[in-house]
Amino acid sequence: MKASLAYILAQSVWQFYDSDWMKTRWTSETIQFMWEHSSPQDKTAPSLFPAKPYFSVRFGEDDNDACEWSSTFNELHRYPRVRALGILLVEIGNDLPLPEPEEELTHLLQINKAWSWAWGKSNEKKAWPNFDYPKYRIAVKNSLDPDIFSAAPFDPEASEGKMAEGLKKRRKVLYDKVVFPLEELLTGTGWKEGLQKDDEPVEPRTKSATEVAPEMPNLLGEEEGIDTNTDHRR
Repeated sequence: MKASLAYILAQSVWQFYDSDWMKTRWTSETIQFMWEHSSPQDKTAPSLFPAKPYFSVRFGEDDNDACEWSSTFNELHRYPRVRALGILLVEIGNDLPLPEPEEELTHLLQINKAWSWAWGKSNEKKAWPNFDYPKYRIAVKNSLDPDIFSAAPFDPEASEGKMAEGLKKRRKVLYDKVVFPLEELLTGTGWKEGLQKDDEPVEPRTKSATEVAPEMPNLLGEEEGIDTNTDHRR
């Protein structure tokens, strides 16, 4: 299930890379799962569907930490959208949330420390517990690589035409270096054939709608959310 979820998220970032959907940070807190029925006619209790993550976004409110490229001096990884995806993949693969930021640090240091944590995890020599696949680690490492777009770097001085051309090249790099390795993982293991089966619920809801209204499990399965500690496809 974790590999399928990672692929869905990476493919979504690639698909919506230059859209309003990317104007809010993609994190394990903004990506959530909703209790729902399998069909409008379904009268049973709602369930969680691991292949249907939802993204909480506020249109019209640009997030400076969700731009495509950052001009901030000394920022270690200057492509926030891809960096955020890499951190998400580390969290999913390790069943670990990003450590809470230290309030006494500047915003820049918090950003760099979050990237450094994920980068360190991606470069660990030891296997990741219960989920160590070379293709997955390649996708993670590429997304966290500050030079991922070295062949088509963002140029703030480029003309509109050159800007569009550069964006197209960066999306191709994103697909080739991050999305495709995850797709290869799913295909090579046979998991991709069963991806549609991930549209089945993993946990039925037994409480009433009024009881669950305040609860919306996030990506890492807090409270009654999806348990990512178990790879249901292994």
